[in-house]
Amino acid sequence: MLNLVNLNKKSRCRLGMLLILAGVSGPGLGQEDVYLKVQSGSFEPVAISVADFQGSADPASTRLLREVVIDDLRYSGFFELDGHGENGAAVQLSGELALAGGQLQLTARLNELPGEQRIFEKTFTADRQALRRLGHQTADAVVQHLIGIDGVAQSQIAYIAEHQGGKELFVMDYDGQGSRQLTFSGTINLSPCWSPDGSRIAFTSYLEGNPDIYQLLLPGGSPIRLAAYNGINSAPAWSPDGRRLALTLSKDGNPEIYLL
Repeated sequence: MLNLVNLNKKSRCRLGMLLILAGVSGPGLGQEDVYLKVQSGSFEPVAISVADFQGSADPASTRLLREVVIDDLRYSGFFELDGHGENGAAVQLSGELALAGGQLQLTARLNELPGEQRIFEKTFTADRQALRRLGHQTADAVVQHLIGIDGVAQSQIAYIAEHQGGKELFVMDYDGQGSRQLTFSGTINLSPCWSPDGSRIAFTSYLEGNPDIYQLLLPGGSPIRLAAYNGINSAPAWSPDGRRLALTLSKDGNPEIYLL
């Protein structure tokens, strides 16, 4: 039996949000030296060079991987990209990409310049089809070690797009790449909302003809209906601990906010 709590009618929540950034970055990598300088409300970006990646993987994959890392570092806003180190970069990132046991394996090394004192050496693995994920993992590790905060390059966006007559749920990487369709209902889906741990998405769907609340377990789960009251079931929003949902229901007449 569902345990519902009717919240004060003066409560407000944002309806119709289609793009929600999921905080799926990995846990902190430990205490590291922080290279970002902040003075009087401004900061000095870290000058970083990214060497050409090497390794036994095909050259096209190696070049693409380096480009992904460079874009991620640039998008973060914390770094000044210094090509191959011609302009006095403070640190340099290098990498070796190989295919091992059917998986891609990147060994990334971050060195302080001059002198090439090692800041970190880490190995990342991913499926052969997930080359960009390796780049995102690497960029986030650089942000964590040099800036002291979690990077956002492994974040994903949940969104709704028209597809074959319906409005389906998709996710994509934060940079707009790697779009994947999650629902195939051929109907209207709305208001996706990530759980705080990034493992579930709650959303509104007309799968059974009425606007009901569903959740989708990632990766690869099927929609599970959570709320199917008469009238509107819409605008789900997770509590900070991911254990409860706030949602709008009109089961008693007027749309009101409930906790599920």
